[in-house]
Amino acid sequence: MARKTRVKIFAQNNSEFLKNSLSLLGENFEFSCCEFDSVLQESFDEQDFDIAVLIPDFEKVKKHDDWINSELSFWQTVWKNLDGKKIVQIGYDYDEYGTDGFYLSTLSGQIKQIRTINQTLAEKLPKGSYFIDLDAISGFFGKDNFYEKRNYFWFKQPFSNEGMKKLSQTIITACKTLVNGGKKVLVLDLDGTLWDGLCGEKEITFSQNAIDEAYTTFQEYLKGLAKRGVILAVASKNNLEDAKKPFENTVLKLEDFSDFQANWSLKSEMIKEISKNLNLPLESFVFFDDNPAEREEVRQHLPEVSIVEVPNDVSNYIKALENGMFFETLSITDEDKIRTKYKVKPVSTYPNVDEYLKSLEMHANIEPLTEKNLDRIHQLVTKTNQFNMTTKRHSVGEIKELQALALILRDKFGNLGLTGLILYRENQMKTVEIDTFLLSCRIINRTAEYFLMNKFVETMKNEGITKIWAKYKRTEKNEAFKDIKDGAVELNRGILAQYHVNPSCVNKSELQVLNLATRNVPYLTARSADFEAKATYKDFKDGLLTVGIELGKGVSSWLDQNTNDSV
Repeated sequence: MARKTRVKIFAQNNSEFLKNSLSLLGENFEFSCCEFDSVLQESFDEQDFDIAVLIPDFEKVKKHDDWINSELSFWQTVWKNLDGKKIVQIGYDYDEYGTDGFYLSTLSGQIKQIRTINQTLAEKLPKGSYFIDLDAISGFFGKDNFYEKRNYFWFKQPFSNEGMKKLSQTIITACKTLVNGGKKVLVLDLDGTLWDGLCGEKEITFSQNAIDEAYTTFQEYLKGLAKRGVILAVASKNNLEDAKKPFENTVLKLEDFSDFQANWSLKSEMIKEISKNLNLPLESFVFFDDNPAEREEVRQHLPEVSIVEVPNDVSNYIKALENGMFFETLSITDEDKIRTKYKVKPVSTYPNVDEYLKSLEMHANIEPLTEKNLDRIHQLVTKTNQFNMTTKRHSVGEIKELQALALILRDKFGNLGLTGLILYRENQMKTVEIDTFLLSCRIINRTAEYFLMNKFVETMKNEGITKIWAKYKRTEKNEAFKDIKDGAVELNRGILAQYHVNPSCVNKSELQVLNLATRNVPYLTARSADFEAKATYKDFKDGLLTVGIELGKGVSSWLDQNTNDSV
């Protein structure tokens, strides 16, 4: 069973109630909190947690002059003490506008000051952190409902029961975003979801009435999601031609959808087909359908998929989707923006995989870690599950302490951007340890993994490295990396080497190597191999396999033909 992500609450007020509320909602997290108003002291202590949630006491700080600079300095010290940890910073808020009166408070008084410190905190937070604007959340919810003044005087925490629940939901969303990123795919119904009426029974038109305006506004919102990188797909019980016809007159066009399923199968079957076609896990899917029976069918058969509870009134569709906070992200990269524009002809339309790989006309470049690509590298480390050797979730600070080789890939269909990564550190005696090896799911099975590893080994050899250590951490999702099975361990899908081990030693700390061979890939181009892995030591403990290899020859890739091409 995977270890829960450990979250520690550092609050200037009483956080026991919040901890209990979070524990009820966040089943994949383990929560703890510091002693009352001991934020700074405990930030110096040994840090046995993954995420720090920082909460100010905005009731207390407003009672002295120059509190903005004082508080900012305080939190910057805490951030420095927590260097390397993921951070969720809660902002400040007001539940009263103060003695200046409402108007003057918004110009220069309490309200203005709260908004100023929130903006400053958000701007100065360490890169890769998540800021929760408490003023905005309570504003959406209604401050009178969000806060309960009596609770502050009696318990030294200001939230009402409903406000506590809303804050807890937002904190959990922030933690999920830091650990795994947001959802990737929004699957949409058509009739009653994108327009009024049944496309199989009448012509779908949009007039100037309020209902059609609401549907048009919802489509405009969805188009905006697609432009920032959310993948749109359709799952509709309709004849295919009937389902496509209305898009001649709508804001959304057929090209806005990466997959289009219109047939009479169960919606859950359609979603599974979309998942297969996009090569994305069901956990990254959100389903939006106005029919509660269809939502329940998907909920029963695909519990991994997030379901939007769609209201009866189309005017509230956007609000219902936003309430789930499904598509939160720390940044929007160039790769996000081009993701939905990229479409590949199915492999099945080619006579064999070899012809398919040739037809893609792939070109690749390798680049090191830079400030320019840091956001994208952090995003990949946070989100990638399937082709990920250890599924380590590093903060931006931790990534900066490592070295990197990043893969930039394009083909005849477009630029896929930064889609592959090796993070590593050099140890003593000219050895290197691979910390992270991953590929975006969009380029799995294109031989890009061989190209990246070959370039990594070539770089290491040029730098005088004689040995590479690699670690493989099994998870429920990284099946692209073979597990111990039938007495064999295959590391990195054979990219480094395939290791045959004595089955009787699998549960022991030492694994005896019986045989070693580089992996043969029949559909690769006929190029000479340029490195070979030689196992020197293996250790298997707590689900972690460590392998030492010496450098020699290796496996070729279609991309080896295009190493000098610009992307």
